[in-house]
Amino acid sequence: MYENLKINMMPLVFVHIPKTAGTSLRSTLSLEFNEGEVLCDYGPNELETSTKVMDAIYKNKDVYSVINEGEKLIFGHFLAKKYIHLSCYENIITFVRNPVERVVSEFKHFQRHRNFKGSIIEFAKLPRNRNMMHLYLRGVPWSALGFIGVSERFDDSLELLNKKYKMTVEPEILNGAPKKQHVELSIEDYEAIVELNELDISIYEKAFNAFTWRYDLHKQNREFVHGGWSLNSTKKEISGFAFFENCESAVSISIKGRLNKVSIVIANKFHSEIHKYGGARCGYVGFSLKTLTYDVSDIECFVTDTNQPIPHIG
Repeated sequence: MYENLKINMMPLVFVHIPKTAGTSLRSTLSLEFNEGEVLCDYGPNELETSTKVMDAIYKNKDVYSVINEGEKLIFGHFLAKKYIHLSCYENIITFVRNPVERVVSEFKHFQRHRNFKGSIIEFAKLPRNRNMMHLYLRGVPWSALGFIGVSERFDDSLELLNKKYKMTVEPEILNGAPKKQHVELSIEDYEAIVELNELDISIYEKAFNAFTWRYDLHKQNREFVHGGWSLNSTKKEISGFAFFENCESAVSISIKGRLNKVSIVIANKFHSEIHKYGGARCGYVGFSLKTLTYDVSDIECFVTDTNQPIPHIG
């Protein structure tokens, strides 16, 4: 059973982005909690949505009352920002998946369960099916979230998830497409889906790279750093945030610009957005640096001690 003190005070929130192995995780994750401690929110028209969520969220519009009886897990298809005020960054978890594979998987799901008759490209062009991961993670700096797993590395993700939250979640694959249901993508189809999901491609590549570093640092018994940065060309300034996963010390960040000049800054400035959602060090995790470089591609930010890259999320 989950024994982390923080979740005894605030619920764990699982943002289930469609077709990213969330159904499999939901089945096993629920076993970590007692009956009545788990709530599901899949929208007002879905039978999976818990009665308490229907009453509190969709009828009475009283979000706070959804956790007034000690509920410890909220799970479902909702944006990350929906329940973050009831919890904190550290307790928000989600999974990402290769965007093309995610679209194909959901296309198969709609063929099986919703009788969709159009082509894969007709499906991919529907507004609801474009940049789904970006939609679910917008409004919060995704790289600050407690845990982002990767569907393609499901077992490794569970290993890290169990370590972080002191759980014993076991792999279980559910809701997959039958092997006989095959979708053949032409090169043109593939390129079209990529173009329709450029925002998701960017998030996935950065999240996958961050996960790889997280797993490798875990194997080395070294600290992973959550972080992100952006470039303000008007102010001529690079700014961002960085904090250790399990350590309250301030992070040293190296910033490399053109001509390979490296500057070192300490992430100990107040960062209002991280503070707002209960982030590490009461929000004193920010950093900034004046710059003459105006092209994001000319800038690298990384953790000084480990060389772990800090992603651009501006």
